[in-house]
Amino acid sequence: MSERLNLTINPTEQEWEAMETPFRRQGAKDPLISELREVLYAGPAWIGKARDGGGIAADRLQEIIDAAEAKADTLDHLPEGEHRNKAHAAATEAADAAKKLLAELNFGPGERGAHQADEHHQHNGVTV
Repeated sequence: MSERLNLTINPTEQEWEAMETPFRRQGAKDPLISELREVLYAGPAWIGKARDGGGIAADRLQEIIDAAEAKADTLDHLPEGEHRNKAHAAATEAADAAKKLLAELNFGPGERGAHQADEHHQHNGVTV
């Protein structure tokens, strides 16, 4: 019968601290989780109120595109999962919708991004 020898080493306090720190849970006030939450929720502050105001300008559409693409990129780096995938799809859909509207604003509805039969948007005060 063979015996297996296990060798051990006694880490110093600093070594233990270095090995434990990345895995330490800090609860709801964890600064890393707070930063991640800020990144995930980042976006145009005005977006929630914009629907009530009617139209939307090209610079605001570009702001939505940039924020949605940044969110999708951040989500790409998170582990796969149902909620992550839903959030990624929503961010991608937001960017695509804003790109479509921006194309219509820049090129008109007949040239790029033509409307569906039941869609109506205003361009410079004219419903199309």
